[in-house]
Amino acid sequence: MRTLLTEGFRRLEGKSTQGVFKLTQAMGGRKTHNLLALGLLARHPEFRAEVMGEFYTPDANLGPVRVVAFSGRESDAPFGIWGAIAEQLGRKEQFNDNYAPLSAPGQTAWVKLLQGDPLVIMLDELPPYFVNAAATRDTADSMTWLRTELRDYWPRREPLVAVLRYLAALTIPHWRTDADAARLVSGAVENDHV
Repeated sequence: MRTLLTEGFRRLEGKSTQGVFKLTQAMGGRKTHNLLALGLLARHPEFRAEVMGEFYTPDANLGPVRVVAFSGRESDAPFGIWGAIAEQLGRKEQFNDNYAPLSAPGQTAWVKLLQGDPLVIMLDELPPYFVNAAATRDTADSMTWLRTELRDYWPRREPLVAVLRYLAALTIPHWRTDADAARLVSGAVENDHV
């Protein structure tokens, strides 16, 4: 947690160019707790020195930071991840062209959406979202969706299949539906040669 908070605040304060932090602990590794701590401290500067004082001195000039979050467990997000983020920023209309049909915004659209004051975007539990989104369509639609949604789909197929197989093998009761969907989608991705 100390590393995430230190590096996250260094970025927010303009002291680092690292803008993406991928938490890779195993299930139960407190990734969500770490994200919540970062988000709360980013939004509430009055707690930063007390919580972080032993390992990092936050810049007192950095005020409250905008924070948006998306959990992949929200598989019913009608406008996708980008729509959820845009809506939380109060800019949902900026992606109107991407909602019907659902398509991923390009880099320029993202830059325009995210410009302004410092911002923390927290993405959690993404595999269930991708599995559900792909599995709720027929196979052809699933593959079209994945090719559109996942930038660099073709060179990333093998790691995607590995993740899907990992999810498919889970025996945790509350993951059963996701595991079944992952099993179906992994086969479709593995055999996708179009």
